Amino acid sequence: SNLRSPAALLLMADLTDTPSGRKLRDVKAWESSGVPLSSTSDKAAKLLDMSAEMILGVFGDPFKYASDAADEDKDCAVPVCVMLWLLLLGSSGKRGDPKITELVTRMEEAAGARTHTPRELQLVDAFREMGLGHTEAALDRIEMAITYAPGDAVLLKLQNDVCYFLGQSHRMRDGVARALPFMDAATTPMYNYVLGMYAFALEECFDYERSLDMAGQALKLYVRDPWAIHAKAHVFEMQGKAGENRAFLEELREAWGDTNLRCHLHWHAGLSILDQGDLTASLNHYDTILAPHIGKLGVFALVDCTQFLQRMELDGVDVGTRWDAVAPGWMPHVGDHRLPFNDAHIALAACASNDPSLRATALDEMRKFLEDPTNQDTTSYMILSQIGLGLVKGFTAMREKRYAEAVACLLPIRYKMPLLGGSVAQRDVVALVLLHAAILADDGYHKSLAKQMVNERAATGTKCQMVQRLMSKVQ
Repeated sequence: SNLRSPAALLLMADLTDTPSGRKLRDVKAWESSGVPLSSTSDKAAKLLDMSAEMILGVFGDPFKYASDAADEDKDCAVPVCVMLWLLLLGSSGKRGDPKITELVTRMEEAAGARTHTPRELQLVDAFREMGLGHTEAALDRIEMAITYAPGDAVLLKLQNDVCYFLGQSHRMRDGVARALPFMDAATTPMYNYVLGMYAFALEECFDYERSLDMAGQALKLYVRDPWAIHAKAHVFEMQGKAGENRAFLEELREAWGDTNLRCHLHWHAGLSILDQGDLTASLNHYDTILAPHIGKLGVFALVDCTQFLQRMELDGVDVGTRWDAVAPGWMPHVGDHRLPFNDAHIALAACASNDPSLRATALDEMRKFLEDPTNQDTTSYMILSQIGLGLVKGFTAMREKRYAEAVACLLPIRYKMPLLGGSVAQRDVVALVLLHAAILADDGYHKSLAKQMVNERAATGTKCQMVQRLMSKVQ
């Protein structure tokens, strides 16, 4: 069935096929699919393939399957690369983190123990660079690897993930556009997920009609593709079609409700509830659906909860002490500075906390990172040196009701926000804080600025009800 639950097939002892019905690849099948794997173990090859399907299908525990594959064939570097992928882009981690250093060493030892393909060696180089904090250099290596095997859906997903965290939406789109002519539904494993990737990348480049077309094609092939569902939800969000979005997500809830993207898709549903102006239902949505994911889906749930609390507050909701359950969850990552996207959410949550020490810690850790010369070769330094302090100071000023100062901090960096990574919809929370600071500053200059920023939103043609409410505020 096209609606089989991922959970239903995860315990297969014989590792024969995936929840989407695709046969798992042994060593020979990897090669015949145009993506040779330097392994001598069919079991390792199948374990790695299941891990790959979990990553692209956003379900299960891909790290465990990659780890099992690495244990099954200790001289194949690719499973260790996948483990690093999931750690570095999934849970962050400081530069020099012992766990990451250990895995990089293990990857290099495996790469040296057996002859690997040029594609695999580029991948090893990529994760060596990423481990050092050189995310831009890693992306270059990943794209070189794809050049050797443009039909590799797994590498394409990696390229998309890195582009997402660098805010490089056009590069994300172009990566799929380059590779798609080498693929087809009949011969390319996980082709449906590639269409879902393309749908999201097109949406991030404001190409909404083509995005909807690609998402539709992906869901026709496999309705449980949460990334395609996610892409369509983003289009509805950007067009301000709250009612359509809620109906769409509810209709396909069985398809995504047990995936690892469930909290985020519930966030999208919540944004539509909030846009429709039902503040009581929004708060209930947070309490009963979003908040219970804290502690279960790592930093991804923290991102969604941070975003939703901030947006509710800007819409006039009193969230009470709810920040106290979110901000402390971020603090183990306050010194990571691996992903600036996370740094922005740490700043939002720390500044919103009722504990003033968290606000001070967020600012101190940002300063320490930027003042340490050993960080200057990292991609995070390149990004945070331009926007990091402005974000923390701007969010702090907003919380302390120094609204004109918040505007002075955030306005000069507003067009640098793509550097943060994440989606257009996620980054919009920064623009909304800036806009509300301008409204609350309440003098002639700031009133004019606020009205102009609302005009920008209205000019997109969005049907967003929030824009209508904002327009009435700035008249």
